[in-house]
Order: sequence, then structure tokens, then C-alpha cells
Amino acid sequence: MLVRTAASMAPEQALGKSVDGRADLYALGVLLYELTTNRLPFSAEDPLAIVSQHIHAPVAPPRALRPDLPSALERVILRLPAKDPTQRFASAEETATALRESLSAKVPEREQDSIASVAILDALSRGRLVGRATELAELRDLWHHALSGHSHAVLLSGEPGVGKTRAKRGDLVSCL
Repeated sequence: MLVRTAASMAPEQALGKSVDGRADLYALGVLLYELTTNRLPFSAEDPLAIVSQHIHAPVAPPRALRPDLPSALERVILRLPAKDPTQRFASAEETATALRESLSAKVPEREQDSIASVAILDALSRGRLVGRATELAELRDLWHHALSGHSHAVLLSGEPGVGKTRAKRGDLVSCL
């Protein structure tokens, strides 16, 4: 029986494995992520796609969306929705202590991170292939261009099950 919405379901619960209080801590991490960034860590039009992201996709660092967020708080928020329950805090008490410490930690004057590159990777990881005809035509053109001596790099990205492997192995290979 599912007790959570797709937006806050821990991976182990989605996979039908046994759950404990750490599934609640996962949901707390989703809530804290939303409260600090004003968006859910995973979104899609289809609840099944959201659940798939909870199982497979990494959570984009909140500071990619809120650069002013203290890095100590970000570390707590990112630990809560860890895919592996053993990587989360062991209890609500341990979580509360970590949150209090993160909020009272001294913040360096200028924290430097690769926020822009994380935001780009996040956008790529959440992209969807819709109507592959155009993309495959572009890939074919790039392949033929490469055959004529020009080099290219192509990145295929998307949620599990959108057809990346099929494009790589089937459709694209057949155009060669």
C-alpha cells in the first residue's frame, strides 16, 4: 500500500522494499528542498516519471537555485533524500541536531561553487525526448558531417525509459 504522494516517496518505498523512519526523513528532505528553493527536487507531468526520478536521478543542489543558501544547510538537505537509506540521518533527533548546527554555523563571506555548471547539468538531466524525428535527423546530419572529417560530440540525456538506448543502438545505428 502506498502512503505517500509521488512527490515525496522514498526510493525504497517505491520499490516495495521495507521502510522505516528514514523514509519519513526522505520526505522531510523533499519538503525542506521545496521550502528553500520554491520547487520540488523532482517534477514531471507523469507521477511514474517522478517516482523514477526518486529512484534514479540525483537531486540538484539547492544552491543551484538559491546561491544565498548556507552550504551547511544545503549539506543537511541533500543528505535527507539520499537514495540509500543508510546514507540518511539515522533518526529525527540526529536530523534536528544537524539542522540546528547548520543554521547556527558561521557562513564564509563568499562561498564559491560551480553553481552555473550544476544548473546546466540539472536542466540536462531533467530534459525529455519528445517526438524523436527531429533529434534523430540532427544526429544523422552530425554523423554524416563527422564522416566527412569534422568531429562532434553528442550527449543523450533524459529520464529512464524515454528512449536514449533505443536512439543510441537502434535508430541512430540504422541511419549509418
